[in-house]
Amino acid sequence: MKTESTLSSGHIPGLDAMRAIAVLLVAFQHWQPSDLGLVLLFGSTGVGCFFVLSGFLITAILLKQRGKPFWPALMTFHWRRAVRIYPSYYALNIALLAVGIPIAWETAGWNFSYTTNLYVFAKADWIGNLSHFWSLAVEFQFYLFWPFIILLTPAKWLGRMLAAIIALSVATRLGLYAGGFNDTQIKTFTLNYFDYFACGGLLAMPAVRERLWTLKALFNKLSIASLALFIIAGVARTSGLLEVEAAISIQLILLLVFTTQIVFLTTCEAHQAGWKRLLNFAPLRYLGVISYGFYLYHNLAGSFWKIVFDKLHMEEPGGITRLALYFAWTTLASVVSYHGFEVFFLRLKSIRRKPSAADLTPCISHPKSAI
Repeated sequence: MKTESTLSSGHIPGLDAMRAIAVLLVAFQHWQPSDLGLVLLFGSTGVGCFFVLSGFLITAILLKQRGKPFWPALMTFHWRRAVRIYPSYYALNIALLAVGIPIAWETAGWNFSYTTNLYVFAKADWIGNLSHFWSLAVEFQFYLFWPFIILLTPAKWLGRMLAAIIALSVATRLGLYAGGFNDTQIKTFTLNYFDYFACGGLLAMPAVRERLWTLKALFNKLSIASLALFIIAGVARTSGLLEVEAAISIQLILLLVFTTQIVFLTTCEAHQAGWKRLLNFAPLRYLGVISYGFYLYHNLAGSFWKIVFDKLHMEEPGGITRLALYFAWTTLASVVSYHGFEVFFLRLKSIRRKPSAADLTPCISHPKSAI
């Protein structure tokens, strides 16, 4: 059932909380020592949720534009994406160059062209505090291709097209593993995540969502099973029982099913009472609102506190204290960025048509409901 807040605000409230949970999973991984075992599972889960959410939302928006002139619809789409993601991203990159961060200069061309993931793939290694830019690059590349797929594919072929993309993406991932590419390369290659976007896209299609609703019990069981196997593969990976590249290839496939189910629940207004209460938790939803900035800045928290403690001639604390400090700095930076900078550009969205609630809130409360 669509809530009053959903209809008035033009978006599903639970998605903000879902973004917050996803970004916290990623941040928690990056803020912990890299050898902390199962913590390494969390970041992949967060990124997976982001990609499925993006596939769902972007496809839902584009489906409303089908039948309209292609180029105006495409320009409107890119305008709205540009005013949301470019200002903060480019401002941060310019700031990093201005203060002389070596890795920012080394990767400047890649970062500014949103191809950081390709640099990481070619280098076959991470790039320090800017490593998280790889997922922003994948997201940008998704924005480039997806409108052509959704707007130009005939309606009767669209579901099959998305299914083919899922199959191609899975095959590419397994092909990279078979070809001897390392874990970093498998994690960052663009096509390896188009199955996540495509699964999100399928969730935005009325016919597919209706079928999922009728198979909801089976879908839930599959998702629980995939999560269990995902964790088992992670344990095998960290304990050396399973080759790292093989484990990652398997985990990404298992994670796809689980994150798709989570997004499905969230976009259906979370019918499970406990899950719904969590998604309506106001502080969590606010963190979701500022989550883009949180993701941009979180990997720089360590550098900030290192400078502070070096100036104070103190040793940086660990454990919960460290997490609290990193969280506090990142949250403050995100709040200032959002209200002092990002909001100005978000207002520019109104230059073009603002999507209605129906554009952004495909949701079913009954098997016969339409998106």
